[in-house]
Amino acid sequence: MLLILLLLVAGTGQASGDASATDVAADRKLAKDHYDAGRDAFDKGRYTTAMLEFEAAYALSSEPILIEDMAVTAETMGNVERALELTRKFLTLVKTGSEPEAVEAANKRIERLTSRTKQQPPDNPAALATASPNLAQSPPSGKAARIGGSVMVGGGAALLLISLGTAVAGGTLAGMLEATPLTLPALEESLSRGRSLNAVAGSTLAIGVALAVGGGVWLGVDRLRRRR
Repeated sequence: MLLILLLLVAGTGQASGDASATDVAADRKLAKDHYDAGRDAFDKGRYTTAMLEFEAAYALSSEPILIEDMAVTAETMGNVERALELTRKFLTLVKTGSEPEAVEAANKRIERLTSRTKQQPPDNPAALATASPNLAQSPPSGKAARIGGSVMVGGGAALLLISLGTAVAGGTLAGMLEATPLTLPALEESLSRGRSLNAVAGSTLAIGVALAVGGGVWLGVDRLRRRR
């Protein structure tokens, strides 16, 4: 009876070992399939698919060389941080003396990507704000301010002259209406023209005054700055 029990235990252990070996072999075959699919996707420029296939192959086989493949793919995709992370992980897991070419390529990648990150300008918004002043928050000074103020004053004066000319034209039209007898349609047309002239005169007068005043203030502020 004891002999039969021992034989059953031994048989069960052997069956379990055979099943385990079969599972490992199946995982390795599946891992190779994922690796081949990843290489094919990489060669065709489908880098996202290649990364997913390499990750699946590594999950099944735990082969460090697959991490190196993922690092190459990440660098090709432009993901520098991910490429550095994977490369350092590969160098940590790879056995000493194995995969010498891959190890050399990984070390060169770290050197290359590290120097690239040092050369890139800072992308910190605070650093950018410190490096370049916000021109919208402070008015220009110096020669630019004087030119801008002078242009505004000149533009305002020109609009004031246009407004004056429009008013004179309106007065002339009114005089003509008083001196010339008109039919009702002609009178309505003349009145419409007069109203249009008055509206134009008012608008140009307001804009001209605003420009002249703004330019004068601008020039005054710049003068005070230069005195300081």
